[in-house]
Amino acid sequence: QYRIHDHGSWGILGAYVNSIRITQYRRRDGGETPGHAVLEEAGSYVLQPGQTSTVLPFDEGIHCTQSATEEVALSIHAYGRAMRRGFIHVFDPDKKAVYRLGTPMLQKSIFAIKALSVLGKDDEVARQVLKSAQAGPRALLRWEAALARYALDAEEGVAAIEAALNDESQEVRLS
Repeated sequence: QYRIHDHGSWGILGAYVNSIRITQYRRRDGGETPGHAVLEEAGSYVLQPGQTSTVLPFDEGIHCTQSATEEVALSIHAYGRAMRRGFIHVFDPDKKAVYRLGTPMLQKSIFAIKALSVLGKDDEVARQVLKSAQAGPRALLRWEAALARYALDAEEGVAAIEAALNDESQEVRLS
């Protein structure tokens, strides 16, 4: 499940593999207090593979998406020109908080790695991309690549995860 968030532009999203549940929210506060947001659920629906839906920008499009079943689901997203660049707002309704989430490219890279872990079972190119990601400069992407390699092949993945855990620059550690 993605966190509850908005976007800085309009968008179209579609279910690609398995069904996607979209839950929409509306703000109950006026947004005047920085870092504070009160949300209420405005509705929920399920997209089947091949179906699409739209996303509005800013407070008009606050939503979260998740797999509608226990299976991994993949969605495809296309967005218009950004009216707000560099971040999206992420909402925590339990804390009545809203904060900026930056580096959209890092998030997109993580989502791409996770998609390869689903689509790459019989794809040697996907496996090579994951190996390259695990050798890359960003510790978080190395960790995600190790997890994806484990999802594709447990034996190969155990070695990848052990290497990631022994990586001195890795931010992720098991306790």
